[in-house]
Amino acid sequence: MELDLIIQDGLVVTGAGNPWFRADIGVKGDRIAKIGRPSSKAAKKVIEAKRFVVTPGFIDTHTHSSLKLMEDPYATPKVMQGVTTEVLGGDGLSVVPTTEDTVDLLIKLISGIEGEIEARWNWTTMNEYHAKLESTGISVNTASLVGNGTVRLAAVGFENRPATEEEMETMKSLVARSMEEGAFGLSSGLIYPLSMYADKKELIELCRVLARYRGIYVTHLRGQGEIIMPAVEEAVEIGEAAGIPVHILHLRTFGEMIEEVFDVMEGFRERCVDVTADVHPYIWGSTALMALLPAWVQEGGVEELLERLGDSSIRSRLRREIETGLPGWENFAKAFGWENIVVSYCDKNKDLEGKNLREIAEMRGVDPCEALLDLIVEEEASASMIFRQMSEGDVKAIMRHPAVNFCSDGIYTGKPHPRLYGSFARVLGRYV
Repeated sequence: MELDLIIQDGLVVTGAGNPWFRADIGVKGDRIAKIGRPSSKAAKKVIEAKRFVVTPGFIDTHTHSSLKLMEDPYATPKVMQGVTTEVLGGDGLSVVPTTEDTVDLLIKLISGIEGEIEARWNWTTMNEYHAKLESTGISVNTASLVGNGTVRLAAVGFENRPATEEEMETMKSLVARSMEEGAFGLSSGLIYPLSMYADKKELIELCRVLARYRGIYVTHLRGQGEIIMPAVEEAVEIGEAAGIPVHILHLRTFGEMIEEVFDVMEGFRERCVDVTADVHPYIWGSTALMALLPAWVQEGGVEELLERLGDSSIRSRLRREIETGLPGWENFAKAFGWENIVVSYCDKNKDLEGKNLREIAEMRGVDPCEALLDLIVEEEASASMIFRQMSEGDVKAIMRHPAVNFCSDGIYTGKPHPRLYGSFARVLGRYV
């Protein structure tokens, strides 16, 4: 058999846990035809790989590429570091399901982490979205999650309250249809609207729908850092109650709490709950700037948030809460410090990209909290940030655990976090 391609004399690593072995890889069409020593070296093309490792493409389990793949179907930041599969729709904010009534709200809501595209959104279901991706000729494989925040927007709106029985049935129906149309599971982002308004009972009910399709629950915890323990317990208890696997996105904690988290995970694994996590290999994180605000001020959507931030009494309340904290709220500003929160994307204030909030406050002659609130208003809540979150030792301790895999959590907007382009290369070059 004449092969189309031979990758010759490479160090083959299969990902199955075994050591590398030296072999040729023969390719015919779009399939690997043989691994070993092909009887014939004849091929249309031969790549000499003697000094290189040959491995299956990497799977990026946490991405924000749902829209950007339509503008960059080659997935340039990912394929250049060996990623061939992207998991879309994390953090509770998938781009489907949606309706004519909710699409504009959803576009605004996700702009800080998914960015914006010029093309018109002409999809409402998972099938239609997948067809749109396919039509662009994307170079990577994709696995889609349906976001509980997106589903909540379609059924409940922006209200911070439990769903009614009728709304719950609507959400369950939307999740079931998404699963039937190819979704792999449900995601939640419990520090973001609208996910943050869902209680444990609601998430269990939605996850029980997944069980019929052998789906997975993928969650951005309700809190990390100092409040991570109850957040981890909530996540795995949801999976246990629904009878499905749980995957924790970008596990982030520090010091002795790392081992405590792993003890909880191992305890649930002994109870037959398949719980895993991922981590990106950086001490800095990244998300939407409005994640610095508590849940109550974000209720009702972006327009109501911006209206509230025009009220001096509400600004005074926010300043107090950011200074002192609230029970159950992960207060990034207090935890990390203004000097460790850097603006990575602005639409109207490009000169502020790359500057931390303390620097911006000094430039404007105001305190950092006032600078933050002003910037959210000026940017209509679409700005993004990078923040220092862990030490190098914390990152290493988390990535060593056998239940943890690597991801990028790459956000495309503005001056992006280097994890978008460098996560997998950094793992290989720095930590292997």
